[in-house]
Amino acid sequence: MKNYLPDEDLIIEIKPKRTIMYRENCLKFDAAKKQYGKRFKVISDDDYPQLTFEEIKQLYVNKDIIFIDRYDLKMKEKINETN
Repeated sequence: MKNYLPDEDLIIEIKPKRTIMYRENCLKFDAAKKQYGKRFKVISDDDYPQLTFEEIKQLYVNKDIIFIDRYDLKMKEKINETN
């Protein structure tokens, strides 16, 4: 799954903080910076507040978010554990 968020003329890649300094990511970021310049930006989980499980659960139950199959199964299991 690719994590790109188009926003006007920006190209934003969202990565977990722990993966930003991985060699393959650094190479990719350097190439993107050369091609897109200031239009390319990397953001991480540090840039936004984290949701609690209860907040995620409510979004899921309300169908405001949808997970791919494997995470949908994990979410259902987690909900059943907490009930």
